[in-house]
Amino acid sequence: MENLAQTRENWDAAQRISDTVSLHMVAASNFMDAVGKWCVFKLEDGRSDGHIYDSKDDAIRHQQGDPKHYCYLKITPDGITTKDAWHFLKINRNPFIDSTSPEHVINPYVYERFSNLTKAQKFDLLRRVKEENHGR
Repeated sequence: MENLAQTRENWDAAQRISDTVSLHMVAASNFMDAVGKWCVFKLEDGRSDGHIYDSKDDAIRHQQGDPKHYCYLKITPDGITTKDAWHFLKINRNPFIDSTSPEHVINPYVYERFSNLTKAQKFDLLRRVKEENHGR
């Protein structure tokens, strides 16, 4: 899959992601019902299967074909802008990233927008990084 150059097709894919998340939030009886759920998007074009899932594992399990051809986004209260969706696609299209891995966490201090870590997990991650740096 090509790197995410800022082409019209890639911007359209990002717009699809942003629109889909907004649609899920509007369609919920209370938009907070959608927050914390997961959406799935094709890496190729940003298209969704139209469903939201309770967990990332559920989202992965329900995909047709190779789940590595998809990216998985947890809905946050503020949705996602097209620009943020563009960055999200760029990160997930990296050939070295396995978006299905439970270990796949986008650095919450670089791209906090895409972190699915709780505050406790972020604190633990920061503690471990500090310990590793002091151990050198």
